[in-house]
Amino acid sequence: MEIELNIKTDIYSHKNPKKPVLIKRNQIAKISTYTEDILLVKQIFTNKGEVDKSYCSLTIKDLGEIVVNHSYDYVRSIRDSKTQIGFNYKNKTLR
Repeated sequence: MEIELNIKTDIYSHKNPKKPVLIKRNQIAKISTYTEDILLVKQIFTNKGEVDKSYCSLTIKDLGEIVVNHSYDYVRSIRDSKTQIGFNYKNKTLR
């Protein structure tokens, strides 16, 4: 099943390819991925050592490790949900 997630990313200026310049940190962007591609879901801790309930870390097959703006429980429930394969077919007769 395809899902859309909010991620944190840094924005760089690529005018000089040898030395990119950081413009903004931790900007929210959207990505689209399949639930089957999520390999690992990890909790993120704050500076005080507490679990951050609004962010978690994902390891995605082609992208690697990313930080998403969704809770650990939410992503686990999406990943572990049973996805339907195929379609529902109902034989409807035309009158």
